Amino acid sequence: MDRREFFKKCVVTGIVAGTSTFIGKNTVFAADNSKSFDVVAVRNGSPEDMFDTGIEYLGGMKSFVKKGQTVLIKPNMSFSSPPDKAATTNPLLVKRIVEQCINAGAKKVYVIDHTLVYKSIEISGVGPAAITGGAEIFPANKEKYYRKVTIPGGKSLKTTQVHELINSADVFINVPILKSHGGTKLTCALKNLMGVVWDRGYYHSHNLNQCIADFPLYRKPVLNIVDAYRVMVNGGPRGRSNSKVITPKMQFLSTDIVAVDAVSLAQARQWNVLSGDVPYIKMAYDLKLGEMNLNKLKIKKIVI
Repeated sequence: MDRREFFKKCVVTGIVAGTSTFIGKNTVFAADNSKSFDVVAVRNGSPEDMFDTGIEYLGGMKSFVKKGQTVLIKPNMSFSSPPDKAATTNPLLVKRIVEQCINAGAKKVYVIDHTLVYKSIEISGVGPAAITGGAEIFPANKEKYYRKVTIPGGKSLKTTQVHELINSADVFINVPILKSHGGTKLTCALKNLMGVVWDRGYYHSHNLNQCIADFPLYRKPVLNIVDAYRVMVNGGPRGRSNSKVITPKMQFLSTDIVAVDAVSLAQARQWNVLSGDVPYIKMAYDLKLGEMNLNKLKIKKIVI
């Protein structure tokens, strides 16, 4: 299906774009009718369908992945919780992203996360789904896979050890889950990148929020896909028995890691995940890593 046929099909099947509200009457951001978008927000479909729809409004996967390239995908699969606990990225979303990368011509697709418990790769469902889609789960729980690098312009994080694939992969795609977090109040795209460094303890002892903001100075993902199909509104990040999970069936896509976190934060406030601000978003904005002001963003809203 070419792009013209895709958009025609969207109209026929009832995808409504540019509506005045998104999640409800108290929505804090509005749609933009431009043909070029900073953030695409999709609601009310399966994880696969929302991604298939949203990526087309950013030019399609072939805009990001070229024939013969290697792709590194970074989901959150750090916790030994099944998908319904909303502690890890939805496996169906990861599988579809892998498939689209391969269909776009990727030579190899790798999926990594420096997990807290290695068995979580399987228990979360992300590992098996990625493999089924055609990816390889590359080890990330041993120091030998990491290389020391300098963070240019980093304020608190000046050096760190990054996974070797961060240096070698042609394309870097970030696929976090949006959820509550006891330390930073919210975890999303920026914080998800902690899973590609070896010494996360350094972050916690050297201004956690600033370290999170500093890391993308080394390498930013070319694409960020925020999984908000299920959202843990409290008790995060592990997904304990007393955690509350809602099912908004939403997804946010952007090339701008700061913008996608700013939109995710605005929506998280709607769901009472948190009140107030998340410091690392403003810190990343101050480092000129992206735009955080919603009134300056072109946001495409799609309801499937």
